[in-house]
Amino acid sequence: MTAAADAEVRAVVAVSPFVGLNDYVTWGTKNAKTGTLWYRELKILEEIYGSQVNSKEYNERSPATKKIQSPVLLLQGTADHHVSWETVQMFYQQMKAANKVVKFVLYPGGHHGLHGQYSIQSTQEIDAWFHKYGLSGNF
Repeated sequence: MTAAADAEVRAVVAVSPFVGLNDYVTWGTKNAKTGTLWYRELKILEEIYGSQVNSKEYNERSPATKKIQSPVLLLQGTADHHVSWETVQMFYQQMKAANKVVKFVLYPGGHHGLHGQYSIQSTQEIDAWFHKYGLSGNF
């Protein structure tokens, strides 16, 4: 969201990112099973923001893909119980469709924050991304 609001942002790395209400609710509506945490959260969001996914209320809480000018690296695990990897993939696809510089790395079995088995690999991805796009010594 910061990259959409500020053209000065040089590069973005998002690890296990919440990619906004639009994608979260769109995915959850199709996939959340009654009684699950996802389902309960969707019902709460509907009470707060209404049921129209692309409404002003939802759009204000979702990144404006077309406004993002910064290269974006998305790192996500498939076993994350806080962020559905499918929502991150949806955001990635929207960025690609808008011809943005974006990379999506999906870690099989990776948990929220990619700690443990993927900590070194994800850190290397982040380092390479910032070296290429953001922190190459030209502060």
